[in-house]
This record gives sequence, C-alpha cells and structure tokens, in this order.
Amino acid sequence: MLFAGVLTPRKGVIDLVQASRLLTDRGVAHELLLAGGTPEEGIRIEAEVRQTARTTAPTARFLGPQPHEEMAALYRSVDLFCLPSWWEAMPLTILEAMAAGLPVVATPVGDIARMVEDGVSGRLVPPHRPQELADALEPLLRSAELRRAMGRMARQRVCDRFDMAGTAAALDTLYREVLA
Repeated sequence: MLFAGVLTPRKGVIDLVQASRLLTDRGVAHELLLAGGTPEEGIRIEAEVRQTARTTAPTARFLGPQPHEEMAALYRSVDLFCLPSWWEAMPLTILEAMAAGLPVVATPVGDIARMVEDGVSGRLVPPHRPQELADALEPLLRSAELRRAMGRMARQRVCDRFDMAGTAAALDTLYREVLA
C-alpha cells in the first residue's frame, strides 16, 4: 500500500499509520510505503510521524521524497493507493495512481469525491477516522481479485474523465462560453 504526499498531519498520514496498526492487529498482511518529504516545519512533523509509525505500525517504510520520474515505477510496485487527507483540492497523486490501475482509498474532500467512485474505483471514508479507514482498506488488502477489479475501473475512470485532450476541450469550450 502506498501513500505519496507531503508528510503532514493534514494529509492524514498519522491516521493511515494508525489504520495500519489496526490492520496488523487483525492479522491483515500488508506493507505501508510512505513516499514524500516534509514542509518547512518538517523535522518536528516527520519525527512525530516516525514515532507514531514505530510504536503503532511496524509495517511502515519511509521512502522519503521521490523524483517524479520514478513515481510510475513506484505505483507499479504496489497494489493499492491511500490518501486520507483532511482537505485537498484535486491531488494529482490520486489521478496518477488511478492511471496506473490502482484502487484508491481516500477521503471525500475537495475534488476527490469526483475522482474516486466509492465502491467502484476505490473507497471513500471520512477524514480523521482511522478505524473506518482500516475497515475500507481491509477487504482490498485481503482480496487480489477486488483490487484488480477496482484498479481496472480506476484506470477506466481516469482515462474517460481526466485525460488531457478531454480536459483541454472542456476548458476551451468554457473559455468560449465565457468570452461570447
């Protein structure tokens, strides 16, 4: 399972680490990969995340910041993407994960609810709820068939709704309507 983003509490990374512990306690085999750097106040936050992981999620591995050109290989190396942010706009990491054929477990904040169709291309859970996050992750971690099915739907959804040509055409139409 992959998290890719800035390692800050608002990205839900501590919630994810706590959910990982719950999954471990339930006997759900998994590994949590945390890819990302930290903001300005990052040393304190990263220390907090690492301490939480050390005490609650023995399966967590910190990869640090990843160059953009290596992200495709990282997405291909995992079975599932999770971004339990407390607030977002339209995170590109979700679109990248979906384009790579990964099911996504995320929170329905910002445009995420438009990106991920709950129960079809992934799962949506409320922010700040590690227990519900673990409940959403567990069936996906236990079933390769479910991951593949949702991953196929995720890829199809991103190709149908978020491809560059379609987005450019929609933007062009919008500009023409506004300027008319």
